[in-house]
Amino acid sequence: MLATGLVDELPDVDGLGDRWGRDVVHCPYCHGWEIRDQVIGVLATSPMALHQAALFRQLSDRVLLLRHQVDRSMRTASKR
Repeated sequence: MLATGLVDELPDVDGLGDRWGRDVVHCPYCHGWEIRDQVIGVLATSPMALHQAALFRQLSDRVLLLRHQVDRSMRTASKR
């Protein structure tokens, strides 16, 4: 299967695009080995960030959830 036209939509954070794929990663399965046992920050841009933080928690004891313009739905997701 071949897919084309996929574009990563990054949040508006200075320097994020320059570090994408190097210091900024999106997948604990793809990049877990390289970032294990380090301080990991999860930028919360949707309610799924809680799940993402839990996945990264399997790689490091030092995971920080960073809130970035998340609406009230984040509260709802955290109560599930």
